[in-house]
Amino acid sequence: MSTKNLTMIWGPTLLQNHHQQEEMVYSQKEADVLADLITLYKNLFPLSPEEIKKEQEMLLCLQKYYAAAETLTDSVKKSGDLKMWVVLNPRPDNTKEEKTQINVTITPTRTVYDICRELAPKMQMSTHQVSLYEVIMNDSLERPLHHDIKVFDIVLNWSYWPEDDRKNNYLVVKPIEMLREVQRAVKNLATVTPGKELKFADNRTKSFKSFLCELRDGKIVISKKEKNDKTTIVREIFLHSTTAYLGCEKKRDFPWSWAITFVEQTQSQILRSRDSPFIGHVLAGSEWVDRTIWYSSIWYSLYGDSILPPAEIIMK
Repeated sequence: MSTKNLTMIWGPTLLQNHHQQEEMVYSQKEADVLADLITLYKNLFPLSPEEIKKEQEMLLCLQKYYAAAETLTDSVKKSGDLKMWVVLNPRPDNTKEEKTQINVTITPTRTVYDICRELAPKMQMSTHQVSLYEVIMNDSLERPLHHDIKVFDIVLNWSYWPEDDRKNNYLVVKPIEMLREVQRAVKNLATVTPGKELKFADNRTKSFKSFLCELRDGKIVISKKEKNDKTTIVREIFLHSTTAYLGCEKKRDFPWSWAITFVEQTQSQILRSRDSPFIGHVLAGSEWVDRTIWYSSIWYSLYGDSILPPAEIIMK
């Protein structure tokens, strides 16, 4: 919205005339004050270097989308909607076949289920047979998205990442088998609070070391035993403030069968630095069944029994 439109909405609300007992009315004086606050905010309010940098990155992202709109009709809507290409992959095992891409409107309110409902018929599949995946870091990390997640938030979050890390990110619709495997595991597991010695590397370390790893109370506790048999906590990974991806960055030393990478959801920790050159913390192991146990337990900790869309949504 333009500054003029914003001041017409905010002026009567924020700068009310207490002598006016009737309904709120538009006043040019109020609008002028709000216009100055909006256009001169950098001179009126203290801004940290981090806030200025964040604003510049967001503006750069918007400029790129609007530039694309000049060659792609309605690429970006004035209301804030985005249009982006989503890959259709009905047969993931077929790596030679070129994948179809569909241009999809991403509004702030559209969920993963909404996108699947739109694209599933184009794959000759039903909505409950597919899931939407986020694929990042040049195909090295991916994750299935829960059906209630707002897709707009996922795409917007990429704007906080370094360009080399986000430029090849994309969304893909695939069969829902991964989530069905998670649901089966949750039903059959003896416990959803696993504990085992696994390989671990934080976002500062390239190589992996063995640590005792336990999932409890919504967090993964990484600890080690000292020579006096005392247990020391090395790190705690809080599941509700991180995003768990399947896979591992290609530039790490990674000789193991599987890995789960945990990316912090705060901007300052997503961005790389000299002290933290990697994008996340990684659990890894050699036995494939451990990946199923740990990833399924993580999903249960986050979503409980709501792993697949409920029956009343599937029947629509």
